[in-house]
Amino acid sequence: MKRRLLLFLTLLPWLASAQLSGKIINEEEKPVAGATIELLRTRVQVHTNVHGDFTLKETRSGDSILVTAVGYVPLRLPVQMITGWIIRLSIQVQELEEVQVNTGYQRLPRERATGSFAFVDSALYNQQVGTEALGRLAYITNGMANNTAAIKARNGNPSATGLTIRGVSTFSASIADPLIVVDNFPYAGDLKNINPNDIESITVLKDAPAASIWGVKSANGVIVITTKKGKYEQPLRVSFSNNITITPPPDLFSQPIIGTSDIIDLEKFLFSQNYKLADTLNPTFPAFSDVYEILLLQRRGAITAAEAEQRIDVLRQRDIRKQYEKYIYSNAVNQQYAISLQGGTRQANWRLSVGHDRTRDIFSAPYNRTTVQSQSAWKLFKGFELTTGIDYVESRSSNGKSVVSPQLSPYTQFADEQGNPVALYLKYRKTFVDTLGGGRMLDWAYYPLTDYKHINQKNAGSNINLNLGFNYKLKSYLTIDVRARYQQQANEASRLAGIESFEVRDQVNYYTQINRTTGLVKYGVPMGDILLKSASVEKAQDIRGQIQFNQTWGIHQLTAMLGGQLSETKRSSNQFQVYGYNPDIMTYTPVDYVNFITDMFGGSGILQDATEFQKTNNRTVSAYGNLAYTLLGRYTLSASARRDASNLFGLRTNDRWNPLWSAGVKWDISKEPFYKLDQLNMLRMRLTYGAMGNVDPSKVAVSTFTYSSSLNSYLREPYSSLTNAYNPLLRWEETRMLNMAVDFGLFNNRITGSVERYRKYTRDVYDNLPFDPTTGLGMVAIVVQNAAELKSTGWDLQLNTINTNGAINWRTDIIVNNNSNSIKKRYVTNTAANVANGAYIQGQSIYSYFAYAWGGLDPLTGDPQGYVNKELSKNYTAMFRPDYPIDDLKYLGVYVPTWTGSMGNTIAYKGFSLSFRMIYKLGYYFNRGSISYTDLISKKSGHADYYERWQKPGDELHTQVPSFVYPGVANRDRFYLLSEEMATRGDHLRLQYINLSYDWPVRAERTIKSLQLYCNVNNVGLLWKANKYGLDPENYKQPAPARNYSFGLRASL
Repeated sequence: MKRRLLLFLTLLPWLASAQLSGKIINEEEKPVAGATIELLRTRVQVHTNVHGDFTLKETRSGDSILVTAVGYVPLRLPVQMITGWIIRLSIQVQELEEVQVNTGYQRLPRERATGSFAFVDSALYNQQVGTEALGRLAYITNGMANNTAAIKARNGNPSATGLTIRGVSTFSASIADPLIVVDNFPYAGDLKNINPNDIESITVLKDAPAASIWGVKSANGVIVITTKKGKYEQPLRVSFSNNITITPPPDLFSQPIIGTSDIIDLEKFLFSQNYKLADTLNPTFPAFSDVYEILLLQRRGAITAAEAEQRIDVLRQRDIRKQYEKYIYSNAVNQQYAISLQGGTRQANWRLSVGHDRTRDIFSAPYNRTTVQSQSAWKLFKGFELTTGIDYVESRSSNGKSVVSPQLSPYTQFADEQGNPVALYLKYRKTFVDTLGGGRMLDWAYYPLTDYKHINQKNAGSNINLNLGFNYKLKSYLTIDVRARYQQQANEASRLAGIESFEVRDQVNYYTQINRTTGLVKYGVPMGDILLKSASVEKAQDIRGQIQFNQTWGIHQLTAMLGGQLSETKRSSNQFQVYGYNPDIMTYTPVDYVNFITDMFGGSGILQDATEFQKTNNRTVSAYGNLAYTLLGRYTLSASARRDASNLFGLRTNDRWNPLWSAGVKWDISKEPFYKLDQLNMLRMRLTYGAMGNVDPSKVAVSTFTYSSSLNSYLREPYSSLTNAYNPLLRWEETRMLNMAVDFGLFNNRITGSVERYRKYTRDVYDNLPFDPTTGLGMVAIVVQNAAELKSTGWDLQLNTINTNGAINWRTDIIVNNNSNSIKKRYVTNTAANVANGAYIQGQSIYSYFAYAWGGLDPLTGDPQGYVNKELSKNYTAMFRPDYPIDDLKYLGVYVPTWTGSMGNTIAYKGFSLSFRMIYKLGYYFNRGSISYTDLISKKSGHADYYERWQKPGDELHTQVPSFVYPGVANRDRFYLLSEEMATRGDHLRLQYINLSYDWPVRAERTIKSLQLYCNVNNVGLLWKANKYGLDPENYKQPAPARNYSFGLRASL
């Protein structure tokens, strides 16, 4: 009995529970609001109020609490059953050493890395919402930019992603993208298959020591994506997220175009000038506009002038943009769902995630994506870890609403007042079509309201990515790491154009022959649907083995790695097309691809055979190594080397193998005994230099041919074409980079940052050189050679500040990037007209903006004036002759920003967090565009500058828009549009996104452990622009993309 009583008294403190209250303060004796206090045994959580006070019910003696708050060091304490418990938290300084740099080959602490890196953690990454993994990076990553809009505006070809890291290093857009690495291997599939919800962090490798380990794929920088994984000794955790994003259609009325009524007045003027009236005698009966048809009726006396004017007035009230808004466009909606389970024991960890995206764009086209990811790791025995990973992605998409003709009249209607489809006659006049064939032809009208329903376009894709690896620690300092990856991506696409679609009806009718004597009908294109199908498969497999050495003894620390890799990527694709297809019984009708087919107008043509087969195989062998030596924890030397070889490149062994290397040094000055600057608590210097590579597998040194499945149109025989001419001297591009950097921390790292200066020099740049046509190479007029050199310089600045760290926690990060480039060597010469259109020229930037010098308007005629032989001239023909001097053009600057960056702020209060980011682009020009009278006359649409045109003497004092002339003079318009008058400053500041989240306070004993609600507004709008025309420099040629609004939640169980 005594023993039982003693046991009861011993357990009494554990069985009894009481209420515990206290206060959380900081080192300045100020209350900490929004701090989390968690009982570790029961997992009960509470939060402090604005005064820092908290109360815990049912607290047991012997338990412990964990106190956490944003910006403070977490504190674990045993429970003290006292009233008014005061707990002090220490400010958590921002340590750069906490960041682990992942190169895709190894992880190393940032303080030991000599190279240049940018790190994006999940918190920063998730301030934006979207289905694409890379779309968020340009705004938040130091050294990265997206200048797609500026390049497209000058009719250039941006790279696939549009992203650049420290500017451009090549002329070839096809190889200008950064290398994308996912979980240690280059990603070979469609980047849309990467689910952002699975991303843990992203590391961007910017200079040679950082990127050269990736060899001939590294010159454009490397983006290393690390996905989420389980952790050892982690209890089961279930996470769920869901969001919806709504994007309104673009504002079509934001574009400066000529209104419907003025276009009609122009048509009436052109009719009076007999423009196109000769087509009334054309035996092919080309279509006229509705205004022309009314005027023709009036001219023939079928209607009176008053009746004609009445009908035209009805057209004046219409606007095709309203038709698009009513019948074609709708809100785009994207829904994302993601759920994951993860956990771990001492010997194993695992994570399983499933994601599903449902998207409907502004044209109501659906896109669905399902992703499944499984990661696991096992410690099978001491020092040995086995890792596996399986990723599977499946996507489906189909077409939405569309309109086939981009040049419909501005008064076009898609539906009548009752909503019935309106018939349009795009190619031939209604009077001709209605009487053709005596009812034996298919309807030749186009119905924009319903035509898309008869086009069934589907795309289906799948991607599987398998990873297997093991890591064996032979000694405490020596590790063997072996990894293998297999990835297969398959895509299938089909396009079924039904017999009721205008596309099929047009082809069938065009090749229909009617015997007027017998009435027999012969169809050159079979009756039925037209089916086009294609399929492609890409298989990538890699195996990598490396030995890693990491040893510290005394004041010395040495890290080294030596490895090799074998890679192979196979791509194959095929497509075919059939006519007269019946989807119900899956039959088709063979057609004649060899002989000419007579069309309904007595001419002839040949049906093109769309059958195609392609196959490539690229094998790569690589050997690499690197090492880093640190002395006294403050001096670091690093070096790396790599050699790559490919089966597709180079005829000689020396050309197949490409050596790349780097070296770097770092000095942590703040750790020196003589360093006494307390306020500048951290100061480091870095210096690196090395060589990186770039290669285009399509550019090979041997002759390659493409064999056509169709026949030569003249000889009617099979033929082939030369794709690559024999080119034994072709080499890989090589980029060398010098990087100088200073890292600093002020006021106990309340302010941290870095300043980096870099210089890049790329030699052996691929360029297209003219080839002697007498060599007999036929259609190959140019040959790719290593014939150019590029130089670029720039600055990368990063500044992070902790502005306040009390009840309100406010942090700011600022990114400042500068980049400029020049072509140091190029053998290709260009005409002035080509240079004004953006052609490359030696000694200038790739993005140089040259324009014709502007001489103003002729005060008597309103004609634009330029210069020929340094004299004022209106000789537009001379301005576009090949001998017009390039020196007579005016250099204005560049059309891609030289300064880019952003400023992000995050303000946290209690459970609320507000983040917003402003981006800026400075130091560039854009061609704002204006009226082209030749296009206005031929296309019946034009720029609203038409209203500002010169009309009488004296107008040149307040306008620079030339006068309207008929007939139009193409070179006159061309000169005006390529003149310096069009050059407009592109500098602007934009509020890119706003994100507001709230972490709902939940009690840990409940099922839900954490709950966050958030809303996001993206593409908020311009805050400032340098131009006086009210134009968005990135969206002035098309309607600006609308803001999108996202709402979502994240929860864990």
